Amino acid sequence: AGAVSNTVGLAGGRRFADIGARRGLVCTLVAPAAGWYHGRHSRRNAAAHRTASAAGLGSHLASHTGGLRVATGGPLIYLWRHPRPRAAAGRCIGRTDLPVDPRKSKRLAHRIRQHARRHGLSRGVHTSTLRRSADVGRWLARWGWVHHIDATLSELDFGAWDGKHWDMIGEPAVSAWCEDLASYRDHGGESVSALFDRCAKWFGRVHGPSALCVVGHAGWSNAARLLCQGSGPPRVASDWPKAPSYGERLELRWPDAALPCGP
Repeated sequence: AGAVSNTVGLAGGRRFADIGARRGLVCTLVAPAAGWYHGRHSRRNAAAHRTASAAGLGSHLASHTGGLRVATGGPLIYLWRHPRPRAAAGRCIGRTDLPVDPRKSKRLAHRIRQHARRHGLSRGVHTSTLRRSADVGRWLARWGWVHHIDATLSELDFGAWDGKHWDMIGEPAVSAWCEDLASYRDHGGESVSALFDRCAKWFGRVHGPSALCVVGHAGWSNAARLLCQGSGPPRVASDWPKAPSYGERLELRWPDAALPCGP
């Protein structure tokens, strides 16, 4: 989810797409949850994210997670974004539980299984409780995998906005959110800072083999990527990075840099 959908234009309305363009956004809120802030950042911001220090990450965790400490050198995380859900166009999608074409879920599950075989990974997958993520895990479970379902991996909760068309939410509210991305929660759901805290807590308790397979959401994936680069939540939406494509794979290791790679 994000702030303006590059596919459907935030709300599906031209004026929302214009807002997004002016703010340098390309979001798919659903994408948060589907996707979510698919923000385009400048090269300067990208470089800043890549060079952010581990000390900066520690400071963020200390101030936002009650001093939570996460050990370095944790397992390598292979993180796929879920397949494209149905009926998401023009809507703010966070916790709204949209279905996915079973063929798309099976196709991504097959790719994950192939990747695990090539790299000698254990047959386990972590997903959120939402169908667009969990259905991929269910296919893998049919093939003998262990499926871990964890609400901590869920997309941002947009509160009263969740599931609504962007044109029903309106430009003033969207603009206020874009200008206070880290802290805004007038919709009654989660702030982006809360998403970062939740993501950091997952990394803090993850354990098991040297590599894990995860099927996640765009907003959660971007939060994980920024945390692994030593960055906290962006203050404004224009600093939010472009979200991974549906089915795209990231490789993350705490607190090393996240490495985008091919699907």
